[in-house]
Amino acid sequence: MKNVTLKNGTVMEDAEFVQRRGGGDTLTSFVATKADLVSLANQLVDELLADEFFLLLQTSRSERRSRDYTSFRLERVMEFLPELDAEVQEKLRIGRKKTMKLRRKNS
Repeated sequence: MKNVTLKNGTVMEDAEFVQRRGGGDTLTSFVATKADLVSLANQLVDELLADEFFLLLQTSRSERRSRDYTSFRLERVMEFLPELDAEVQEKLRIGRKKTMKLRRKNS
């Protein structure tokens, strides 16, 4: 399995990372179709944008961990969908831009 390097330099295997940070998630031997992965990637983008929005409202350790874990999951899925990288990055860019507009409007 692939190793995960945390921002503090700690390195751990995927299984350990999921166990510690996954909020109850477990590794699975499920074999996803490409359509499953595309659907998952889109859901993870939406979840990541929501996590980032809530971090603008208030910051807690658990919310930061949730965002980091969602980001990790999206990165892992995108390893299998490199052809969608530009589309996913654009969706993130647009979502983040909307969030910043909303934040400025409500400030």
